[in-house]
Order: sequence, then C-alpha cells, then structure tokens
Amino acid sequence: MTEEADRLEVRVTIREAPAELRLVWIGGTMSRLDSCACKQNVRFAHSAALLRRLAKGPPRTALIDAGGALDGDSPLDRERQRVYAAILKDLPFSAFAVGGGRGFLTADLQSSLAAAGPPLLTIGGLPVTLALGGRSLSVVCADSPPEPPPGMRVAPAGPKPPVWGHPDAAAQAAAAVAPLKGRGDLVVLTGDLSREDVARIAALPAPPDLVLTGRPLAASRLLTDERTRVVYEDPMEPVGPLLLFGTSSSSFGGIRYVDLGADGAPVAYGMFQIAQKIELDARTSDQVEAFMRRIAEDPSLAGPAPRRFASEPRENDPTDGYVGKDACLKCHEPQARQWSSTPHGSATKVLENMDRHYYPGCITCHSTGYGYPTGYSPRDANAAALRDVGCETCHGPGRRHSASPEEEGLIRRGSPSICAECHDGRDAKPLGDRLKEAYEKLRH
Repeated sequence: MTEEADRLEVRVTIREAPAELRLVWIGGTMSRLDSCACKQNVRFAHSAALLRRLAKGPPRTALIDAGGALDGDSPLDRERQRVYAAILKDLPFSAFAVGGGRGFLTADLQSSLAAAGPPLLTIGGLPVTLALGGRSLSVVCADSPPEPPPGMRVAPAGPKPPVWGHPDAAAQAAAAVAPLKGRGDLVVLTGDLSREDVARIAALPAPPDLVLTGRPLAASRLLTDERTRVVYEDPMEPVGPLLLFGTSSSSFGGIRYVDLGADGAPVAYGMFQIAQKIELDARTSDQVEAFMRRIAEDPSLAGPAPRRFASEPRENDPTDGYVGKDACLKCHEPQARQWSSTPHGSATKVLENMDRHYYPGCITCHSTGYGYPTGYSPRDANAAALRDVGCETCHGPGRRHSASPEEEGLIRRGSPSICAECHDGRDAKPLGDRLKEAYEKLRH
C-alpha cells in the first residue's frame, strides 16, 4: 500500500482482535467504465489502481461487487457490462452480485458475464464460499426494486421497462440464507438492497450475519478522519440484529471495507476515499480505451440515436435542419458569446473529460441536434459547429432562419419547458422548483 492510499483511509475500530479476512466492496456502479456524474472526475481506472493493491492485503482480502451494476439492455449496455465484468476478473474480484430482479439479466448476458468475469451471485444461484480461519463464509445476493435519488423520477434505462420477476427481497434472502445457516456457515448477503428491505431481512428467523448493499446508506452519524479532518458518512448502520454496510454515493469516489475476526464478527470497518492524483491502473485504462474504440468503429452498438425535442414542430420540418453556432454568430454575436461562456458552452468537453462522449444517453443533451440527420455526430465535418449545447438547442434548427432571417416567428424562443427536456431528473441534474430561476440567469 502506498503512503497516499494509507493517508486516505478512514477507519473505525469495533473491538481489538486480529483480522482474518477483509471484505472490500463497491456497488451501485451501473457498470460504468468512467466517472459519469462524479464531481471529482474519479475514473474506474483510478479506483482500480487502489483495488489492485488492496487485493494483495494485508490482511487477506476478497473484492466484491455488491450489486446495482446491471443497468440497461441495449447492445451498448450489454457490451459495457461484459467489459466491466472482465475488468473485475482482472483486478481480481471474488464475486459479482448481478442479482437479476430487474429483468436485464438475460440468459445470453448471464453466460457472457460468467465467461468474462468473476463468479456471479444471482437470485437463487449458488453462493460464493470464502475461507475464514477454520470456518466457511458464504456470500449470496438479493435485490430490491429501483429507488431513485430525491428529485429524480423512475425511468427505464433501456428500451423497455424493468421486469421484476423476484420483487420480494426478504423472500429471496430467506431462500438463500437458511440452508447455509443450517450447515453452520457465516453468511454475507449482498445486493441492490434498500434500507427498508434490510429491516425485513433482519426480522427473518435465520437472518444473514452481515449485509453489504450496493446502495448508499442514509447515515445517522458522521466519521472524521483525524489526519485530514475530512468528514465522511458512516458506512455502517445497525438494523435490528444485523450490521448493514453501504456504499459511497459516488460510484468510484470511495471504496468500502470491513475486517472480520476468526469468529466472523467485524473487527474494524471504514473506507478509502480516492484522490484524483492517484495513478491510473494501466490495464484497466487499456480495457476501457479498447471499448471506446469499438464504439467509435461500430456505432450500431448504440442502437437508434435518442432525440430530444421530438415533439417540436421545427425538429419535424423536413425543409429545415441544424447549421451550427457559427451561422448564428454572424448576426447574433453578443448573444452567442454570452451563451458560450456558460457551462452549456463546453458541455461536450465535460463528457470527453469523463469518457462519456460515446454514450447516446449523455451526448444527446450535451450537443446540438444529436440523433437528427443534420445534428451533431463526432464523425461529421460540421461536428465542431454542433458541439456543446448551442443556440439551436433552445431555438430549434436554424437552416431556414439563417437563409431568411426576416421571416417572423421562424425560431422558437427559449423557455423553462425547453430546459426541462434535458433537466428531467434522469439524464441531467433535476432543477425542480429552481428551473425558472436557472432559466432567468441564462436568458439573453
């Protein structure tokens, strides 16, 4: 372990006892290969560098993906998930909790993930057994229904809504845990589990010994790193007789762990907070870059390009089209310059910095006219003029207007409802009651 990694560790001791096994887990990643919405721009390749060192111990360490990784069922999503599983295997992870309740885990995908990655933990599937001193520790999984963050609406990630074949997480847990407890195993339950379902699981006649959830906890107290004076959410919460351990609210910004003694009881727990300056893991970076190249070379992987403003008349006018911000500059230079100085004026660069520019669900809001014949495409000659959230995002395609500027009412006006096309709570930051206020700050 490097001095940098040690400095970033936040540790809470429960009792004085030697550690026999350290369980390190991540969760809620949605199989991201990049940082996505992480404000610190911590990529998977950063956390992979630390995960690779942690796997070497001490103490003896098992890496686990605790759930919430499967999100979406498009060809691009499935390829992304396969690459994600391959990276976990390379790190090397001991278990990958894919659950299956959301309906994304098809037989083909399960076969692909099993071939590419570490042992899968599925609902009703076989446990992963780890040695703990002279005892066996078995890991199983269960899933809860989706639970969107405050202010966000539930929306399917793929072309069809999630299908819940196993909606009762407590029933899943009971079926998985009871046989293992009957033979004397220590049982760790993982999965995309809500706090409410964990409370129901804690009341089972034979509950698991620990729960590692792929979701963040609503922590009731905070921890302070005495060396850096940084305050963190407590990653542990007692739920009845159970100890529930959650994840970070940022997919790759924090790595959680729990140290277990010879009796299977927690000795210490805590987290590693990743810093931007930690080195990138070279092998993980290579795998992600190879994935990016495949997307660039085969755009059909993404399926049909999503379109914003599809109900607007200008987007449906076959005589019109997108021309790019350079055409607007000729007559509206003050407004165009003002707009380019806002965060919307560098929206595509934001995605490129986070390696999300290849993903249709992101670039459709971070560029102008993506998905339309004359809109943004990184492969087109006019790509530079249609990068970012440009004039035509709010005002509509400008080909006819640029040819006949005197035509009245040709270009629509911006409005809070236009902003809400992207700021809908799923694909972009929800603004809620602040939507009108935000619009007033940007209007010109």
